[in-house]
Parts: sequence; structure tokens; C-alpha cells
Amino acid sequence: SAFSVGGTWTRASAIPPMCCCWKPLGIPITIAVINLAIMVGMVGGPRMFWDLIEQNLQPPLIFEAPNLSGSDVLLTGANRGLGKAIASALAQVNASVLMTCRTEPKCRKAASEVSASLVEGSHGTLIPSSLDLGSAASIDFAVDALRDSRDGAPLDVVVLNAAVAGLHPLDPKTGMNPIIGVNFVGNIHLVQRLTKANLIDAQTKLIVVSSG
Repeated sequence: SAFSVGGTWTRASAIPPMCCCWKPLGIPITIAVINLAIMVGMVGGPRMFWDLIEQNLQPPLIFEAPNLSGSDVLLTGANRGLGKAIASALAQVNASVLMTCRTEPKCRKAASEVSASLVEGSHGTLIPSSLDLGSAASIDFAVDALRDSRDGAPLDVVVLNAAVAGLHPLDPKTGMNPIIGVNFVGNIHLVQRLTKANLIDAQTKLIVVSSG
């Protein structure tokens, strides 16, 4: 017999490999059986745990879309991708969305496509306008025009979605990489100009979209 703790370890001649046998209370249990029990516990334990969690989970919350009637939203980078989807979602809940992008023709095309996709009963409005975050002059012009059209009334929501990615040469006019010029400097300049024009106040919701 071998060293034992709470039982007797013996060499079982009739048992093939993994033949060390433990006899608690005189019942032979091979190491192979013990290992099998451990593996079953490792697999079955988590399964039982998750079954218990799932059985006690509360029903999922149903998101009730807000009604943004009367809300004015400025959205940058609105002509494609996420920006276009945001414009659609806002218009579906009746917001008035100023869709901006670098060139007005692109904005008009995107606004037309979003408008055609709206479900019946949606009363949102889509206003296409050019705004190039890589150009301080474009930002200034857009903000001045918006201020004049609103008589200085602040916006309800500003969504900063426009950005550039990838490798770009330095801008010969500014000496900056366009990623820094648009994603950082351009957005800061836009927010500062909107604030000075009283188009952003303490009640305005500012949303910054980031891939980080």
C-alpha cells in the first residue's frame, strides 16, 4: 500500500494505466475517475452557473424613443456612414437636423436619400449645408450663416461626428496632418465659434463621436 490521506492508496493490478487506486471507505476509485470528475466539474460548473444567472435575469428593458419635435440638431459628417445613420435616426423622432459635410451637393444627396427612407408618420426635417472642418474660413462662414438664420437662438444638440482617418500628407497651408487639423483643431474651432455666437449654451447637449 502507499501513503494515504483519508483513505488507502493501493496498486490495483487489475486496473490498466492510471492504476493508482484510492479506497475511501473501502470503495476503489482510480485517478482516471477522479480526473474525469474534475473535468466534468470544470465544464458543467460554469454551465450550471450561467443557467442559474439566465433563469434569474430580469426581462430586457424596452427603449422608448423620445419625441424630439422642436429640437434643432447640428450634425457634422452627415453624408455617409454613421453620420448618415444618425441623421436618419434623429429625423425618425421628429428632430430638425442640420446635415453638414464638406460639400453641399453631397449633403443634398444624402438628405434626399435619408428623407426617402423615413417611415410614415415621421416629421423630422433635414437641412443640408456645407461645413469643412479642415477650413477655418468654412467653419466661420457656416457659423455666421447659422447664427443669422436662427437670430442667435441656441441649438438643442450638437453632434461632432465628422473625422478623417488613414495616412495623409501634411497640409501645405497649415503644415499640419489633416487628422490633427480636422479631428482636433477643427472641432475645437467649431465649438468655440458656436459658443461665441451663442449657438451653444448651458442647455445644449454636445455629443462627440470617437472611434477610440
